[in-house]
Amino acid sequence: MDGEKIIDPPKSSIPKVKPKQTTSVRGRRYRRRNRRPQKCKIDRPIFVPISTGRVEYNDMSLVNGDVVSVVNAEKKVFYAQIRCLLRDQYHQVTALLTWLYPTKESPEGKFDPATYIIGHEDDVPRPLDALEFVSKIPSEYYKHRVLLGLDIPYEPDLGYALTSKGYKLVTIPCAEFETDSD
Repeated sequence: MDGEKIIDPPKSSIPKVKPKQTTSVRGRRYRRRNRRPQKCKIDRPIFVPISTGRVEYNDMSLVNGDVVSVVNAEKKVFYAQIRCLLRDQYHQVTALLTWLYPTKESPEGKFDPATYIIGHEDDVPRPLDALEFVSKIPSEYYKHRVLLGLDIPYEPDLGYALTSKGYKLVTIPCAEFETDSD
């Protein structure tokens, strides 16, 4: 070791080793993987009348004019006639109903078409899951009865009137909402 010199090799001959670069936890890949899912916008269903007026549902063939029953939350049964069958772009079938009102002669728990009168037309499409088939009658059955004078048209006793505070339940005819333009 006496006279020996330790010579450092030139710096250019030493391979440069870079420390391993780790990707930041909050890097681009992390953001791409863990970003919030975008809200999916679903179009409102567009209902189109079924041209044939007939649909097969749960091994039943329903047509315009059939009488169906609807059960509410209190287990009370209401009867209606199918006015129109509709299908939306998701192929879900719904029905527009015309409600049938019972008369004094209507039997409890049974449907007799001669004892019911035509009621108001519902504008809200009802899914076929909520309807239960009762009977088949012609679609114009109740309309012909009214034209022949067999039924007295139903006149409502109550109605809604638009006021400055919203809708108000009023009796019909209502004198306080009648205005004279004279």
